[in-house]
Amino acid sequence: MFLAPYMLLGGLAASIPVILHFFYRSRYREVPWAAMKFLLTSIEQTSRRLKFQELLLLLLRTALLLLLALALARPTFQTALGGGDAVDAVIVLDSSLSMQARSGPNTTCLDTAREAARSVVQQLPPNSTVQILSASDVATVLGPREPGRLDLANAVLDDLSPSDRGSDLQPAIVEAGRLLAQSPSSNKELYIFSDMQRGAWETRASEIKAALDEIRKKATVTLVRCTPLGRGNVAIVGITPQTTLRSGERADFAVLVRNAGPLPVKGLTVTLTLDDREDRAEAQALAEIRPGETRAVVLGNRIETPGRHVVRAVVRPDDLAGDNRLERVFVVNDRVGVLVVDGAPDLRDVRRSGSYFLAHALNPEASGLPVTIVPVERAAPRDLGGKELCILVNVPLAAVGDRPGLSPDFLRALEPFVQEGKGLWIIAGDRVDPKLYNAELFERLPLLPYKLAKVARAPKDKPWTLDRASAEFPPFVRFRQEQGYASIDRIEVRTAMELLQDKSPELARESRVHLRLNTGQPILASRRVPGQGEVLFLGTSVHDEQWTDLYVTPAFVPFVQIATNALLESGQFEMNRLVNESLLAPVSREQAETPFDLVPPQGPRRRLDFATQQEGRWLVRADGLQHAGVYRVVPAGREPSDADPLFAVAPDTAETADLTALTPEEINTLLGFSPVQVTAGESGTFSGAERLNREATWWLLALLLILVLAEMMLAWYCGRAW
Repeated sequence: MFLAPYMLLGGLAASIPVILHFFYRSRYREVPWAAMKFLLTSIEQTSRRLKFQELLLLLLRTALLLLLALALARPTFQTALGGGDAVDAVIVLDSSLSMQARSGPNTTCLDTAREAARSVVQQLPPNSTVQILSASDVATVLGPREPGRLDLANAVLDDLSPSDRGSDLQPAIVEAGRLLAQSPSSNKELYIFSDMQRGAWETRASEIKAALDEIRKKATVTLVRCTPLGRGNVAIVGITPQTTLRSGERADFAVLVRNAGPLPVKGLTVTLTLDDREDRAEAQALAEIRPGETRAVVLGNRIETPGRHVVRAVVRPDDLAGDNRLERVFVVNDRVGVLVVDGAPDLRDVRRSGSYFLAHALNPEASGLPVTIVPVERAAPRDLGGKELCILVNVPLAAVGDRPGLSPDFLRALEPFVQEGKGLWIIAGDRVDPKLYNAELFERLPLLPYKLAKVARAPKDKPWTLDRASAEFPPFVRFRQEQGYASIDRIEVRTAMELLQDKSPELARESRVHLRLNTGQPILASRRVPGQGEVLFLGTSVHDEQWTDLYVTPAFVPFVQIATNALLESGQFEMNRLVNESLLAPVSREQAETPFDLVPPQGPRRRLDFATQQEGRWLVRADGLQHAGVYRVVPAGREPSDADPLFAVAPDTAETADLTALTPEEINTLLGFSPVQVTAGESGTFSGAERLNREATWWLLALLLILVLAEMMLAWYCGRAW
């Protein structure tokens, strides 16, 4: 294709030598002369030689004019059409969490990308345009507002800040393709600046390939690699209370530190701060943490008053600072009650009651956790008053023979109990009827994570076992990460309630499996409706040896305590979110018509939409969070106060779980073609030579010079006297 196709009209000049050759040939009359007849043979031979020489000169001179016109038309190796020196460029900068990794003593990968992008802008020809996009798991067009103002692009690059979100280049590449398609110019270029993290390319590899296949038909694609110094990275992945939080007492928290890099990291310090009280911060040294290892560092502080408190954990130093800090909001109540409804009480031998081992694992005397146990026939809605957690242990929902069932009034009270942000734990057993549970707690009340299928029994000679490697989500992910829970894999399960893991979009958002059997069958699952509490279902017993021996193993006590703490915090779930999730701030009906602002941990306030009614509550929604930290939702124009909704937003540490980068060869294989690949910071990377190399003009001019020399030599040769 050609950048100046109108210059091809100059090729018409190639007809001039042809015209001169045929219309200005020598004219003569034939005059008989006997003496010359003897020279006829010699003249004919000479004439044939001269005609050949003249034809050769004609072809060379015609080729010279054609090549000149072709060179002036500036043919290019790109398939786009159009003309002009100007370039329409789109620059995509990966601003995800992994780009905060150090690429030098005092620089990050994003700093390197920013400087390299400036070099691209400086090397653009006059009258070019540029548009800059930031890419994490979403794409944002940053500007400049006037694409032709290249001087404004530097200001856009200066304002670009790193995001704490994950990386997925597909949305940004699709948006870049849309911008390039709108460009009228034929000279187009796409630059992608990234650390080439494997997950950013492979998450939606087929879609990225399809988008770039379309873009490369009309633009040059250049991948700019921003290489970090190393891969030594640790992350704070959790803060878990070790006891029930009470005002006036010391509270200990387990800070989970994970080494996500391939190298051991040494000389770390973990610090815990409560409510920004740096003078009371507690720190502990962590000598070394090996690759793939997760360590729990127990730190504490004294909680003076009830209410909301912000706990911050920080680990330093390493090569990636973005995931070294985590905040969480905890609500401290003076009285946190737990109600246990026992569906299989045994007055003759309490050790055979369904709640016996569970009550001992809860250990109310040591934990200070008030636990109330009532038999199923006495459970009433008033028992839920003042309770934050309700546990149903092998509870029948209807009477069978002389066995009583749960009252309809109590059953109806469970839904508003969970809607208020409180926790519900349902434990299976021989008195749980799958059909009745499905009808009441799945179809009528949206409480069960999944439908119950049937009671299944393992072969007598080969009981099932728990599979701790299947634990993927907090807080039970500790089973997989911490070696101290290795004994879980040896816990036998002989009977279990099968769960039908529905793939519907609604349940995919609300329900998740926390633990499976070695057969892959879910055994522990939860459901959390946005703005409400959490429901946990355990598909085996906590008192019947015909079902399992879980309740008599050392792992049972920490298992119960982890589950209990998670459910007690279920009401706090909306206050602790990930950076790629939405914030839902509850407001009163009177405030529904009031505008609200989002006060982020950094940057200016952002005006939010008005509250909407969901599940009987008025909620203000905030989307598009970019940074981890503490957020507040306040009435527009007012300063934040302790009464305003408070949120702690965590970085997307799944982004830094695998920092492996694709090699250039792997990228070529993934894309199915070979884009231009360079490394940011290399000398002469963006000198403009690559842009010239994409044109064939210089090759044609070199060939033209050779032909000119050949024509001159041939003309001299033909003009000699013989």
